[in-house]
Amino acid sequence: MINIVHIARKRYTHQVTAGVLYSLQKEAYGQYIDSTEDEIPLEFMEWHKKKYQVQPQFKFCDLTLILEIAILQFIHSIRQANFDMYVESMLLIRFSNPWFFSLDQKSNLIPSLTSFEDTTAEAGPTVQEVLLDDAAVVNMLNPISSRTLQDYITYVYQPYLKMTAAHVERMDVIWDRHLPESLKNAAREKRGSGARTHAAPNTKMSNNCPCNHDEADTRLIFPTADAVARGCKAILLRTVDTDVLVLVVDAAQQLVGEPEIWTSLGTGKNHKFIAAHTIARSLGPQMSSALPVFHAFSGCDVVSAFFGKGNKTAWETGHAFPEAISTFLKLSHDNITGAMNTPEKFVVLVYDKSSSDTTINSARTTLFN
Repeated sequence: MINIVHIARKRYTHQVTAGVLYSLQKEAYGQYIDSTEDEIPLEFMEWHKKKYQVQPQFKFCDLTLILEIAILQFIHSIRQANFDMYVESMLLIRFSNPWFFSLDQKSNLIPSLTSFEDTTAEAGPTVQEVLLDDAAVVNMLNPISSRTLQDYITYVYQPYLKMTAAHVERMDVIWDRHLPESLKNAAREKRGSGARTHAAPNTKMSNNCPCNHDEADTRLIFPTADAVARGCKAILLRTVDTDVLVLVVDAAQQLVGEPEIWTSLGTGKNHKFIAAHTIARSLGPQMSSALPVFHAFSGCDVVSAFFGKGNKTAWETGHAFPEAISTFLKLSHDNITGAMNTPEKFVVLVYDKSSSDTTINSARTTLFN
């Protein structure tokens, strides 16, 4: 988070940087005017827009210029106690650098979910079926000394599958899929057109080869429900993702017959077996169903978290403000009618539990003053 103490002492540096970048833009525009063969040269703003769209270097320098100006405006707003200028500077910073604001670790939600009795186990539970998130498995299994992909499959991947399957009646491996209409398709396109490796048996292994495909999180739920429908009473899902635990808790309270749904979560010292069914019973139907929306709202993956306020604070606020849970429950059923004011009040209470403000802007003004 931006802190005036860190940047006020270097204000002169920001001023010089902004001045130089603007001078370079004006100089480049002057060169365009001198060299253009167009009968009517473009106005500066039209020329600027065109360069911004076609030249990545120009776009980077322009965003840097906006960020420098926003920082100077931020300093001035603090010195003048001008809240409107402060808000404007924050919007400029957000525009110039969309990754500027804090991201909380979504795994911080786990201690809150496992605070109930009998929700974790040291040893592996006895289950009938196992569901594996394959992307998690590939990330989890160290290639060790595998030189090729075939070595990795033969000496690392297959032995793990055989060991896991030896103690259960059935094992399903859930793979990621790349669907054109996927929400993550845009994210993949932004990764550029760099080198791609065709995976073949003789492909040499990298020392670090994580899998960044579409997540199989939601796809784990369907075989879970299918297993329960076939009469399975105890299921284990292997993953490394908190999102899966959140989805499974929601699913567990909806499954018929009260089956045991366990998640094997994390790796190394952070590995634990978590009883999703116990968490679901402790939370109750409403909170369990509202949990996915709460998790998305309070910060997961690319969703910016509340700066200085982690999942634990958001969790405690949710319990103290039951209207928020009711609203998250409505949103989980795609019912957005009249559901936008309560989440805003929830954010206000995250930062000040005694606040009487009902909107974020009014709370910002109060905190600013």
